[in-house]
Amino acid sequence: MARLETYPYDRRVTDGDAWIGTEEGTKFTKQYTAADVAEYLNENGKVSAGTQMVYQYVSTPEYLGGTVALQAGGGDTLFSDVTALTLSFTDKGGQNTSAFVDYLVGSEIIINEQKNLLQFGHFKVNTYTEEITNFYTIGVTFIGGQGGFIDEKYYDIDNFLLASNAGDKNFIFTQSSASDTWNIQHDLDKFPSVSVVDSAGSLVVGNVAYVDLNNVTLTFNGSFSGKAYLN
Repeated sequence: MARLETYPYDRRVTDGDAWIGTEEGTKFTKQYTAADVAEYLNENGKVSAGTQMVYQYVSTPEYLGGTVALQAGGGDTLFSDVTALTLSFTDKGGQNTSAFVDYLVGSEIIINEQKNLLQFGHFKVNTYTEEITNFYTIGVTFIGGQGGFIDEKYYDIDNFLLASNAGDKNFIFTQSSASDTWNIQHDLDKFPSVSVVDSAGSLVVGNVAYVDLNNVTLTFNGSFSGKAYLN
């Protein structure tokens, strides 16, 4: 057999190119194609890609490490129908994702089928709850996308923010009639700072009560009209 250094170098690797190696269990010598090696690395999260997490979708929740399922279980499901997901603490690459996903509550994620960007879902993470040992459930709201989960397929999950939403959000409210109570629905999904001016442009100080992340009530000592600037 020729010495390895005598074989020519091939600088272009294609899917069908193969390497000779040893199978772990049997110790038999086998061929492994470039496509097979790439698929193994992708499905098992062996190549680090920032905050990307790799999971296999299964129909039974709390099944095995590296799996994600509907909280109530079930097979193929449209992303638009998903409201809660149960994930194992570790993804297919063996990294513990629990603390990171807990940190993402209130943020957005993108879930897409590996090697098929026609199947993707954009979600907001609303809640995080630890279930039995080594599993947790997240409550999500569907924002956009197409396709869905397909049984036994592999999915990448990552933190995500549309470029159009990247800047700090603000809202201007106009109170056209004089009132000592202003009820404002701003839909900023946060507790914004509030500045108020009357119709003459003078700064007015009042009481700010945050009803929730999207509503605030302003009360003043007297009635007037003007604008509220929320940032």
